Amino acid sequence: LYHVRGAQFSYKSFEFCKQYPKKNSAYQILANKEEILFIVKFSVRNASGKNLSVNLMNRRISYPLSVDGFEYKPTISVLENGGLNFLSTKIKAGKSEEAVLVYSVPRKVTAAKELSVRIEDVKNKSTVKLN
Repeated sequence: LYHVRGAQFSYKSFEFCKQYPKKNSAYQILANKEEILFIVKFSVRNASGKNLSVNLMNRRISYPLSVDGFEYKPTISVLENGGLNFLSTKIKAGKSEEAVLVYSVPRKVTAAKELSVRIEDVKNKSTVKLN
């Protein structure tokens, strides 16, 4: 789906939190009073033998989160690498980097039974079940 030669994208985990990243950072995102942040973590690995530039900013890839039949869109993240939805980074040969999607969701989502992220562009679609 990403069509970046040499890059391998894989789902790692998710977490709920009030702020992301948890440590103090110039790029910290905070949940408002009634909501919680839902962070979906992916790994972007450079499987090529040379340094790799990855830029998904103009690809029009969407990432709707499905929670027990309700859908949420990721927030605009001011993370250092742009987060997965606005990823722009350079990865050294053989190395990996974390790229996340940040959703601001109602607190009740923490008790959800079914969670998944649909990754889609104009021509392709893939669903990642979160567990």
